[in-house]
Amino acid sequence: MSIAKLTKAQLIELIESQEENKFDNFKNIFGLPYQTEDEWIDYIKRLQDLNAERLKDVEELTERLSLQNHQLHDYLANSGR
Repeated sequence: MSIAKLTKAQLIELIESQEENKFDNFKNIFGLPYQTEDEWIDYIKRLQDLNAERLKDVEELTERLSLQNHQLHDYLANSGR
């Protein structure tokens, strides 16, 4: 099971479904060293922040590529004249 493929709801459900040793089981499943609920919450928040940054980067790159595509199209259209 890959932590990257789970939704936030699935992660929360997995954490809440564990018994008294829930963090030991969670640690074993994902191979991460966090022991407390706060550590796991901080980790999940960092993942969310990182994903938000990546999404912003993707949106910026998409915008740049669109602009370059339009510029290339205009150049090719005008170079034949």
